[in-house]
Amino acid sequence: TAAAARDPLPRWRDRLYALGLWSEAEDRALWDKTRGRVAADAEQAERAADPPPSDLLTHLYAEPGR
Repeated sequence: TAAAARDPLPRWRDRLYALGLWSEAEDRALWDKTRGRVAADAEQAERAADPPPSDLLTHLYAEPGR
């Protein structure tokens, strides 16, 4: 897509590859580590108790004077 073609992250990654400052193996390891951490955090969040209904609007709006 046009948006994907303008995404600076893949272009920057490719530049780092070209300069020898980053490798596909390092990139893959970073993505694997990140996916694992996101999965673990999501699992922890799903196991957490639901907040009380009184917290429904907590942090929804800025508090006056802050």
